[in-house]
Amino acid sequence: MARNRLSVDQTDKKHSWPVWLFLILALTAAIFPYLTTLTFGFVYDDRLAIEENAHLRVWPGLGRIFLSDLWSLSNLSTPSNYYRPMFLLAYAGVFYVAGNTPGAFHFLNVLFHAAVTSMVFLLTLRFWRKQSMALFAALLFALHPVHVEPVAWIAALSELAYSFFVLAAVFFYSEDPPGRLPSFAALSSYAMALLWKESAIAFVPIAILYDILVIKQMRWKRWLGIGTVTLAYFAVRAQAVGGLAPTVLYPDLAFSTQVFTAVTNVGFYISKLLAPIHLSAFYELEFVHGITLTVAAVVVLVLFSIWGLRGRQAWAAGWILVSLFPVLLVSRIAMPLADRDLYLPSVGFVWLVAAGIDRLGRRSSIALLTVLLVTYGALTLQRLPVWRDDLPLLESELRQNPDSQSLRLRLASELGRRGKYDDALFQLDQILKRNPNSMDALVNKAGILGSVQDWSGVRSACAQVFGKDPNSPRCLLTVGYADEHEGHLSDAHARFARAFHYDPSLSQALVQQGVMEARMGNLAVAARTLESAVARNPTAPALNNLGSIYANRGEIQKAVQAFQTAVRVDPSFEPARQNLERALADATR
Repeated sequence: MARNRLSVDQTDKKHSWPVWLFLILALTAAIFPYLTTLTFGFVYDDRLAIEENAHLRVWPGLGRIFLSDLWSLSNLSTPSNYYRPMFLLAYAGVFYVAGNTPGAFHFLNVLFHAAVTSMVFLLTLRFWRKQSMALFAALLFALHPVHVEPVAWIAALSELAYSFFVLAAVFFYSEDPPGRLPSFAALSSYAMALLWKESAIAFVPIAILYDILVIKQMRWKRWLGIGTVTLAYFAVRAQAVGGLAPTVLYPDLAFSTQVFTAVTNVGFYISKLLAPIHLSAFYELEFVHGITLTVAAVVVLVLFSIWGLRGRQAWAAGWILVSLFPVLLVSRIAMPLADRDLYLPSVGFVWLVAAGIDRLGRRSSIALLTVLLVTYGALTLQRLPVWRDDLPLLESELRQNPDSQSLRLRLASELGRRGKYDDALFQLDQILKRNPNSMDALVNKAGILGSVQDWSGVRSACAQVFGKDPNSPRCLLTVGYADEHEGHLSDAHARFARAFHYDPSLSQALVQQGVMEARMGNLAVAARTLESAVARNPTAPALNNLGSIYANRGEIQKAVQAFQTAVRVDPSFEPARQNLERALADATR
């Protein structure tokens, strides 16, 4: 077997250019269209993970990062089954360097996209040994419109990073002859990919298929090394999040339905690779219960690939399918359809397309490639502005799907967050016109009415909710605010306690419970409650309330520390700043 080298074959040499020149061209295509994202803001989950995440301001420690799930160290403060410590560590690093600046986080995404594009170029050059094909594949990857979501959305950083390390693992794994250092680098890259995102487990079948289809060897010893890393990862993951696999979200879903739906989703993903139009951040999942035209088409396509493709082409086709597998577990995935899921699978796709283009004559290949790149570039530039901010994103999605209740709820929440309460109520009323008993709309409406202190409206909306769910956590929290405003401290305390009991992710309910205990004179109990709240989610208001309790108990040094932390978490939170000045004055007396 010929050694893998970064070289060109005889048919390519007469038109050869320096490899670095082609690589620079590919990197330019990867970076230039996305420079505009450096002016974009935080979108959707970015706010919970970064902008409102107090854990970025109060260092939780490496131990907690590597032994916690993804969302417990965010403003959401709710347990999940996502284990991505490198994702959390990267955010902490960027925040330490640049603070709460969206452009810095976007810059990291663009850098990773460029790095992944360079790996696509190098791997294509290694496997096909043609500079022209390496350039074709890298350019197609750099500009493919389905990559707008993972590159433009900060929260999709894990998608970019795990893909880079999987490609690095493949690069080192395919070294010939295999030495100890490349083998170690391959396993280390795979381990790093797993710590970025669970989907990196796709490297296992990718490596095995490479051995079987490309070099036609059964390298059992190397597979044993990969298996060892995988088992070690599962052990650490189980320790951190209490499980090996994502949580089952649809326990009553029949196995046949899961299979048919997964096959249909494969068809959906392939269609987006072939025709990247009508892209969306919020696709609606439909469960499929039997054989449909899409199911039949996917099965035929897979069988044709098995029958008609050999060697590297067969591996590229298999790459698409096996790297999609982690998101095909439809009973366990919260969002089984998303553009970002195609980031790693698209590597196999661009290899197949580039190989097809390369078979054409020189003029035909350049003409077809030009058409594809211009089309991809135009679609990418058209899609990018949608990700500038939450409002254009949600408004764009709602125009595509005006009947979507979930999109209208998201838009109402964003409008409410911005203080546009009338607009938010209008969106919620639109939902309630079609579905007067929509629990989500009623709960959200109660929250908006609470923001404008329409307490009678809050009680009216939540009365409808309590009629169906007397333990609705968010309505208990909102009505608790109404009780507090009206001076019914005991009732407010009881509601806040019930809200937190039924939804431990509502850390604000725990904070308010502690505030009520303090106002009723139970300072020792209040201190313990707020200490627990701060441990869960160290927000500036929670720390400020805790500091006030310490000050009232005469624990001035602890009060100063709490106020200082509150100011560090949110320098614009004036109550904490004022309390800190008073506490420091008291400490010097």
